[in-house]
Amino acid sequence: MISPDPQTRPNYITGVISHGVTLNSPFNITHTGFAATSLGPVPRSETAPSNGEKGATSSYLLEALPLVPRFNATAYSFLDVFQMQLEKLSVNEFCNPMCALNSAKNKFLFTISEIRKALLTEISTVIQALPELQGLEGVTSRLAVEKLESTVNAILTKTAETTCSMFLIYGKGERLR
Repeated sequence: MISPDPQTRPNYITGVISHGVTLNSPFNITHTGFAATSLGPVPRSETAPSNGEKGATSSYLLEALPLVPRFNATAYSFLDVFQMQLEKLSVNEFCNPMCALNSAKNKFLFTISEIRKALLTEISTVIQALPELQGLEGVTSRLAVEKLESTVNAILTKTAETTCSMFLIYGKGERLR
């Protein structure tokens, strides 16, 4: 461990950013969609994370960052942010490869409802079966297929004309073979 002494160990904050951005070229990014930033303290101990565990620095930042209007940030517990991360991962596991493989904008995903249901069912099953998540309150309902479909539909409605990051990186605008 890099910082074995708990007294000198740094405090970390984890989060999920839902704002939309477009990479125009290296170091040239356009903010395309105002959304939310969800932040939470990373537990310092090796034991199970507590909902309220915060260090002085992370506590200060978790109070200060939500005051910046452009961030639209909200502080949550570590477990809440962790579940938001799993939810975003689940959505991206479906959206990114399907758009990249089909060289398509996000609205394409509305045309493959049977594939969407099958993939989201598999993603939900795999993530909920992870041993680390067993007994974690809220995971089953948050990552249920119906909830993931609802989340995907809400995101696709807002971002129908955009392209996902994987398409921009791997698709290069041409159909992959």
